[in-house]
Amino acid sequence: MNNTSSSERIHRFSCVACQSERILEKWQHKGREGSRSVVWCRNCGLGSLHPFPTVEEYYQLYSGQPAYGIEYRNESHGGFPVRIKRLAELMPQRGRLLDIGSGLGYFLKIAKEDGWLVEGIEPSSAAVRYCYDTFAIRVHEGFLEDFYGRSGVYDVVTLWDVLEHVSDHIQFLERSIDLLAPGGILVLAIPNASGWPARLFRGRWRYVMPTHRHYFKMPYITKVLAEKKLDIERADHTLKIHSLIQGVLSFLPFKVNRGRVFKIGMKAVKSDNIPVTALDKKRPQESLLTKVRRIAFKFNMMALPGGIGDMVDLYCRKGS
Repeated sequence: MNNTSSSERIHRFSCVACQSERILEKWQHKGREGSRSVVWCRNCGLGSLHPFPTVEEYYQLYSGQPAYGIEYRNESHGGFPVRIKRLAELMPQRGRLLDIGSGLGYFLKIAKEDGWLVEGIEPSSAAVRYCYDTFAIRVHEGFLEDFYGRSGVYDVVTLWDVLEHVSDHIQFLERSIDLLAPGGILVLAIPNASGWPARLFRGRWRYVMPTHRHYFKMPYITKVLAEKKLDIERADHTLKIHSLIQGVLSFLPFKVNRGRVFKIGMKAVKSDNIPVTALDKKRPQESLLTKVRRIAFKFNMMALPGGIGDMVDLYCRKGS
């Protein structure tokens, strides 16, 4: 007779990648949304949020939130042009580019200006509307599962800060690769749980959050990409200033309003659920704090040795 209670069965760990129940270690995380852990599979090395949020819980985390935060918008200004240049080195001939999880459309705008024929997929209706109203770029509203694009037609498919959010990252990757033409480039930006900030802060690490369902160390993601016949041609490891600040603040014996700290040097107002910041427009005179903030965002995109960073951009070539 099985005496396991229903609640225990719900919270029992089973790796979504290999179905193993063997746990290597846990990173405890306590946030405003409650206590969860990152559980690392002893068998394959995947990290998963535990207990895994239900569909209802997952959508509640996003409900009532702005389409994308202020930090996302500011970083996209400095980060995406750098990424486009790196992409051009690997794919000099411009073609069709699909950005999955295209957000407010800043990357699509920059890619279009660089000569790409751009398309996007984005579940946020506010972000889709913003992209069209601001950049005149139409984006498919919805999720990748709802997208009926033809196989093998895109020269580049990008996943900027997307893979850690999905429930079935293997299936998501397979569909993304299927859309890619032979010889095309798949680009994914993911938090790197192999870096020293993740190893130091563990459950306090900035990228441990309830909307991040999975956590990837380099040996795991490298193996998965190789199994999918993708060759990593470039890996750019970066260290985020925000990550260091949040990690240090988490050890203080008193609570600090991180939101206020992260907005230092920035003025923002909200309109139609979309943040608008002082950095969107050049001003004749910038405050010292704003200048420091600009320098910080430039540092965020500097390529560093792999063991140092807590984010990584992987540029992967699909076999012919």
